[in-house]
Amino acid sequence: MNAPAIQKDNVDRVNMTSDAAPDDPSHMRGDQAFERCYFILGKKDNSVIIVVPGSLPQHEELSLHLKDQSIVFYGGEDCFANIDVLAEGVIKRLASHKQVGIIEAENGVPQFPAYITAVATIKPGTIS
Repeated sequence: MNAPAIQKDNVDRVNMTSDAAPDDPSHMRGDQAFERCYFILGKKDNSVIIVVPGSLPQHEELSLHLKDQSIVFYGGEDCFANIDVLAEGVIKRLASHKQVGIIEAENGVPQFPAYITAVATIKPGTIS
């Protein structure tokens, strides 16, 4: 993927979230893949990129189901992470998009310049 590099001077802030238990453990595949993530928010627009501390499921469609204060990550039909979002406005910003770029980062912190390594579909109408 030849995505443009994300430069530090184009980033407003990086917000960390807290951990959360999965909504529906019957859809979890083993342990939760990660317990926190970061959001890179654009300064001049409504852009958002998610940074996860590790790798995502490969060869499966990635999707995000938005709740009032959490994001549930799916690979195909399986939930692999449920993250509480403490940063104000992030859920609303994500809901304004159909897809979101994701950076898989070792140790959870992106090294700049960073590159988007995956794209997830945001499922419409999933905010409860």
